[in-house]
Amino acid sequence: PARLPRKLERLWVRDCIALEHPPELPPLLHDLDCESCNRLQQLPDLTKCRVRDVSLKGCDELQQVCVAGICLRLW
Repeated sequence: PARLPRKLERLWVRDCIALEHPPELPPLLHDLDCESCNRLQQLPDLTKCRVRDVSLKGCDELQQVCVAGICLRLW
């Protein structure tokens, strides 16, 4: 499986129609922006990184987001 650089702080993903399950997010990540990733179904647990800002516009298949052991179902 692909891995993201450990020192990555910002990740912007746009119109990635093939992305369903991204790899584990790096621990220093603080900005996650996924837009129009129509097949995105699940994100890794955000507890393992320092995410402060998350945008998930147009990710219609996303079913849940987990933070600190709490999973929020989206529908």
